[in-house]
Amino acid sequence: MNEKDIRALAETARVRLEDEEIQGMAAYFSEAIPFCGAISKAALQGRLNLEGVPPYAAEREEIFPPREDAVQESSIREEVLAAAPETRDGFFLVPRILEEE
Repeated sequence: MNEKDIRALAETARVRLEDEEIQGMAAYFSEAIPFCGAISKAALQGRLNLEGVPPYAAEREEIFPPREDAVQESSIREEVLAAAPETRDGFFLVPRILEEE
């Protein structure tokens, strides 16, 4: 991923990034993506045994118990809607990006 890709992804996600952040991400991904590809290739060629290795290993093995669902009053709704570019009837309006089939 290069800087152009990072900018396009940030724009799509509506995330504002500074130039330094974009440069840092581009540098990180330019190393991380080939590394992941090399690991995958080595596993496919039988040079790396991943048997018994879970697809994802969390840093923390803690399992947090689910909390009870509870309705909580909040006064932030109007504040958030007021900051939105466009709303209608108390909902966000967003541009259509996918065509219906």
